[in-house]
Amino acid sequence: MVTSAAVTSKAAPSAPTITLSAVGHNFRRILTWLSTLWRTTIIVALSDHHR
Repeated sequence: MVTSAAVTSKAAPSAPTITLSAVGHNFRRILTWLSTLWRTTIIVALSDHHR
C-alpha cells in the first residue's frame, strides 16, 4: 500500500536524467531524419529518371 506521503513527495529530476532525456529525444529525431533521407535517396536512385 502506498502512503499519502510517498505520493505527494516527488523528487526533482537530476541533471543527468534531464540530459539523457534530451539526448534520447534528439537522437530519435536524428534517426528519423536519416531514415527519411535514406528512403528518399533510394527512391531517387531506383527511379527511372535517366531518360
